Amino acid sequence: MDNLPLLVNALRSKDPETEWLDFEENDADLETIGQDISALANSAALLGREKAYMVWGVSRITHEVTGTAFCPQKTIGNQTFEDWLRGLLSRNAGFRFESTSVDGKPVLVLVISRATRLPLTFRKERFIRIGSTTRRLDEFPCLKGEFLDRLRAVNAEESAAASGKTPSEVLGLLDMRPYFTKSRSPMPQSQDAMIEYLVMEDLVSRQDDGLYSIRRKTAILFARRLGDFLPVRRKAARLVFYSEDSKVSLDHELVIDEGYATALDRVMELIDAAVSHKEVLDGPVRREIPAYPAPAVREAVANAMIHQDLTIPGNGPVIEVFRNRIDVTNPGVPLVELPRIIDRPSRARNEGIASIMRQMRMCEELGIGWDKIVHECEKALLPAPEIQVLGESTKVTLHGFAPYKSVSPKDRMRAVYQNACMCHVEGKGLTNASLRKRFGLPASSAAAISRLIKEAVGTGLIKPRDASAGPKFMQYVPFWA
Repeated sequence: MDNLPLLVNALRSKDPETEWLDFEENDADLETIGQDISALANSAALLGREKAYMVWGVSRITHEVTGTAFCPQKTIGNQTFEDWLRGLLSRNAGFRFESTSVDGKPVLVLVISRATRLPLTFRKERFIRIGSTTRRLDEFPCLKGEFLDRLRAVNAEESAAASGKTPSEVLGLLDMRPYFTKSRSPMPQSQDAMIEYLVMEDLVSRQDDGLYSIRRKTAILFARRLGDFLPVRRKAARLVFYSEDSKVSLDHELVIDEGYATALDRVMELIDAAVSHKEVLDGPVRREIPAYPAPAVREAVANAMIHQDLTIPGNGPVIEVFRNRIDVTNPGVPLVELPRIIDRPSRARNEGIASIMRQMRMCEELGIGWDKIVHECEKALLPAPEIQVLGESTKVTLHGFAPYKSVSPKDRMRAVYQNACMCHVEGKGLTNASLRKRFGLPASSAAAISRLIKEAVGTGLIKPRDASAGPKFMQYVPFWA
C-alpha cells in the first residue's frame, strides 16, 4: 500500500474505543489474532465500512509510535502464521499484512476486508467488537439480529470497483460529463470541487489513508473504459448481429466498453442503423420509422442494465439483433413474478444505478418499464413482447412484424393476456373491439377474435369482468384481477 504511513497516522487520530480498529505494541496471542480478525471484519460490516485494521507498533493507550518486532512470517508447525490463519478463518476472510516505517520505527498493519454475505468466523465461531473488546456474537442476540440484517442488505453496486486512487486518477478513470449534461446540473470546475461533489453524492468514497475508492455503480455508469475496473470489466454491453433468424448466422459483434451513461445512446444508434425501416406518410411528409419502436428497445436495454445481478460473474447485458427479433438478456432473475410484471410496483435490484439513471432522465424508476414496452409494441401492431427466465438470466424478446395469421397460437395468447393487463391498469376491460384494434384487424374479424377470447378464458389467462353482462357488453380482465 503506497500510502501506508499516511494511513497509520490517520488511524492514530481515531478514538481508542473504535470497533473496527485495534492497536498492539508488540507480539500477541495467535488465537486472539484470529478471533480479532473475525470480530473486526464483522464489526466493519455492521458499521457499513469497507475495511478494519489491526496495527502493531502503536500504543493502545497513547497512540504513540513505539515500533514492533512482531513478524507474521513466523511458522506454526510447517505452516506460516498467515497460512495457519487462513485455514481456520471462513472462506469469506479477506486480509493482508503490510509493513512500513513511521517516525523511523517499524509498524505492521493488518488490513481486513469487511464480512460479506455471511459472518466471518474463526474456528467456526462468530465474533464481534464491543468497544475495544472482542466478544462472541451469540452473546448479544439483538446485535446479532441487526448484524445479520445488515449483511443481507449489502448491495454489490455499493462495493468498490477500484481503490487507492488519487483525485486525478479518479477523474482520469471516469467521464462525469454525461451526468451533469443529462441531469441539467452545473458541473464543478476544479478537481477538488469535483471530488468533493462525488464524495457528497456517494459516487466516490474517501478512504482512511486519504485516497479514494470508486463504487461499482459509479464505474458501471461513468467509466471511460469498463476494462479499467476489474470487478465490472465483464459488465460492458455486448451487441451481437445476425444475418438471419438463428444464432448460426452470426454476422458481427461489438462490445461497448464504456459506462452505461453513454453506452445506452451508442447501443440505440447501432441498433437503429442495423434494423430495417419503412416509409410512412405523416400528413404531407414521408418519413422512415424503424421496424421496432425505439422507446420499447430503449426500455428493454435500460432495464437490462439497471436490473442485472452484479453478483453473478460473467457477461453483462447482451443485445442480439436477428432478422425477425431482438433479444435482450441480462444476468439475474426478475424480482417480481412474471404474470404480475405489468401491474406490480417497481423493485430495482440496483437502486443506486436506477436512481442515478432517473436523475439523468434515462429511465422513470416508476415500475412502468415493461408496461411501456408492451404499449409500444401494441401501438406498432407487433407481436406481443416476451420475457423469459433462463437459469440465472432474464431474456426479453421484441418480435418483428408478422401478419395475424402467421402469429403462433402461443404468441396470440400472450398478446391477449398482456392487452387484458394493460386495459385493467387503465381501469377498463378487454373487449372484442379493443383486441381487434390491438391486432389491427377489421370488424369482419369479430368472430375469430371471439374464439380467441373464449380460448384465453378456457386456459385461465383472463376472466369476465362481469359474468352477468350480455355478449355485446362483455369485458374481460386478467385472472388475478
